[in-house]
Amino acid sequence: MLRRIAAAVLTCVATAAAPLRICYGDPAHPLASGEVWVVANRWGDYPGVLVATIRAGCLVPGPQTARPPHWNDASNYKLIVAVSKVAASPKATIKELGYEMDVAPFVAVYLSPPFLSEWQTALEALGTKDAGGALVLPPPHRRTFRLIYPDGRPLRYAKIPVELFGSGWNHCGGAAGIPLGAFTTDGDGRLTVVATPGPLAFLREYWIPRENGPANGAWELDTSVITGGADEPVVSRMWTLPEFEYLVNIRTRGGKPVRGVRLEACLWRFPCGAGCGPLPPSNGGLSTDANGQMRFRDEDLRRMGQVTAVDREGNRYTLTAPELATLLNDHRLTLLWTRRQTSF
Repeated sequence: MLRRIAAAVLTCVATAAAPLRICYGDPAHPLASGEVWVVANRWGDYPGVLVATIRAGCLVPGPQTARPPHWNDASNYKLIVAVSKVAASPKATIKELGYEMDVAPFVAVYLSPPFLSEWQTALEALGTKDAGGALVLPPPHRRTFRLIYPDGRPLRYAKIPVELFGSGWNHCGGAAGIPLGAFTTDGDGRLTVVATPGPLAFLREYWIPRENGPANGAWELDTSVITGGADEPVVSRMWTLPEFEYLVNIRTRGGKPVRGVRLEACLWRFPCGAGCGPLPPSNGGLSTDANGQMRFRDEDLRRMGQVTAVDREGNRYTLTAPELATLLNDHRLTLLWTRRQTSF
């Protein structure tokens, strides 16, 4: 068997169009098996096509005619090279979501930078050529990142899903990529993942400070951090917001307390999905008590762009800009309740 593989490897020679002999780690270790995919980065849609396989160190081109619809609508493309543990035929040649790949059957997965030209050029950029023209792919290595707050505090013991970053070109701005697993930061905020070179996506929400907003200062939510290709970088973000004690006092014009009024709020800016819910969100919301008061502790409400009071009968009142600014900045608000209704 080894002789047959060696003979097959000897037939793999480099050409001007593409390297036909591919090795792993060094020229003495030709790849036994692998898959080469091209993913088209379209708006919110990432179709993939199997363009080649790797067998006994040889790059074997696949069918070039089977391409997803509207392939040419892509902004750019990325190449995926998946190195198999054992030789096996790919289960499919087309994927609706090209980044939807189970990494379990592979010892390494490579993801190229975006490209617009031929995929063979992107393939060569993933490794180095030896004297014989073979492409040598670097094995995965330990990559360490330190996650801190802007003031230098580490993000301790946080479990963070990590992906090889593919694209974020979609309505929600979320990262599409190849999942590598979930990793936990240590007491110093360090996170270590074994991965091939290239940008990674940390799927962890964080907050971006803005100078505008209803309180002359606001927090904008983002859902993922995209790293560069370097190792040992420091990633600084506002991972969680400070908490404050809030007091809402609701009275009639005659000064009587109004019981059973709850608050609903919507994030000032958020990427996608449901951005509204009860206050505070931790326990599904509260209502004013017999004294017409509601006390709660919550993360900085300057993340909100709208707050609405709702009584037991369903009457709604959306706070005016001055009222909202008072609640967000002073953490206190006295609201006169007239059972009036206002639209969002």
